Amino acid sequence: MTSPPSLLAAIQAQARAQPHKVAMCCAGRSLSYADLYRRIAMLHGHLQLALPPRSPVALCSRDPLWLSSVFLALGAGNHNALIFNPAWPQAMQRAAWQRLQPALWLGDELPAWAHGHTRHSLEPAPDGHGGALVKLQEAVARRDTGALFYTGFTSGSSGVPKGFSRHERSWLASFAADQRIFGFSAGQVFYCPGSLAHSLFLYAVMRALYAGATVQISDEFRPARCLAQLRASADVLFAVPTQLQALAGAAREPVPGLRKILSSGAKLHSGALAAINKAFPQAQVCEFYGSSELSYISVAGPGAPRGSVGKPLPGVRVSVCNSRGEALPAGEKGLIYVDSELVFEGYAGPQGGTHREALAVCQAGISCRDIGYLDTQGNLFITGRADRMMLVAGRNVYPEEIEQILQAHPDVHQVAVLPQADQLRETRPVALLNTSPDVCRKTLLAYCRQHLPAWSVPTMYYRVRHWPLTVSAKTDFPALQALLAQGRLEPL
Repeated sequence: MTSPPSLLAAIQAQARAQPHKVAMCCAGRSLSYADLYRRIAMLHGHLQLALPPRSPVALCSRDPLWLSSVFLALGAGNHNALIFNPAWPQAMQRAAWQRLQPALWLGDELPAWAHGHTRHSLEPAPDGHGGALVKLQEAVARRDTGALFYTGFTSGSSGVPKGFSRHERSWLASFAADQRIFGFSAGQVFYCPGSLAHSLFLYAVMRALYAGATVQISDEFRPARCLAQLRASADVLFAVPTQLQALAGAAREPVPGLRKILSSGAKLHSGALAAINKAFPQAQVCEFYGSSELSYISVAGPGAPRGSVGKPLPGVRVSVCNSRGEALPAGEKGLIYVDSELVFEGYAGPQGGTHREALAVCQAGISCRDIGYLDTQGNLFITGRADRMMLVAGRNVYPEEIEQILQAHPDVHQVAVLPQADQLRETRPVALLNTSPDVCRKTLLAYCRQHLPAWSVPTMYYRVRHWPLTVSAKTDFPALQALLAQGRLEPL
């Protein structure tokens, strides 16, 4: 079987076939495919002089055009780009640096703590433009897609964010899988509304380039501005649910033209999905279930059963197993295991090492400790996470099931269910909510009693006016837990 072309080989082919076509644009700046390829060549020439082979390099920038170019130049040299988030506090950046020990820091600016032992400037290759192109062509020809080329980071709301490392081959397998579903083409315009420190948006940019498409990147997520850009020219939108809800809420009239919306990060509740469909009436909304470690697992399109995350992607094998790693029949809940070519290499360790600690592994594959079940048609349903499960009156209760019920209430905008100590029931579930002003505890209590067993019904409800989010635009559960523990929330 012929191996798929590498990411760099695909960009090289586009630079030759359509050199003047816009590859990337952001904030009034753009790069054609020829410009991008030349820039990669010059950066590659410099980096090969500055770095020993297969080096881990910290990359931290708010400029998506610069970051993308350096990311690809590092890949040309089989180096591993560790994408630090410029929004992290310096203490968090320093902790990640000390833990992983990259060979170099490349970024918009050198942090104060890093002066004296790292460098961040990039100068043109000393042999000039022509020589750099020849060297890049040679590098593309011998590119090792099995080498580590990317380390992203989990949200890291506290402590040191956990790095997850992968080789390019896993992304190429993802490209092949989503190509079979969506049929991406060079004639499309992709839209990316977030920082490339978020793995979804870096993936979206590279996926567009691999297809030979144009990708438009928003350097800052502002719903009104993003809607204007989507109206002007966009076919494919990659976004997280919080962004989609904000876009739908800001749309004063339907946005035509958009054909595909790819959502990842959390399940869209029915009310949000209805609002998104109204705002983007011509778009097919597809929700991906996956994780940083396992990549895409399943996709739910318009025909998926309610509450499911759809069926596994082509080439992805999903099993639901008990605590002994034995497969369970359809309908029974257990740990979700995944086996595919899309999975990561391991968590990042010092100087480019990796490990898979804290993951459940068996013959069925790898589990990130999500709990769920498969129906008889092969659709996957997520019940919750093993690490969020709480014991209430001797029964296993998954907060996600309660959150899904509450999220369907028309007056509830955001919800998180957390455990609170209880002398009689060991723990009890309490609901933290961002709601309409006039909603009351009595209404929510009656609503939950209609849809949940008695032991799962929260009896305490707290209003959170300013909902905390991680840098990945997901609910910041540690921050909410701290607010609850400190008694700083307003009870309904």
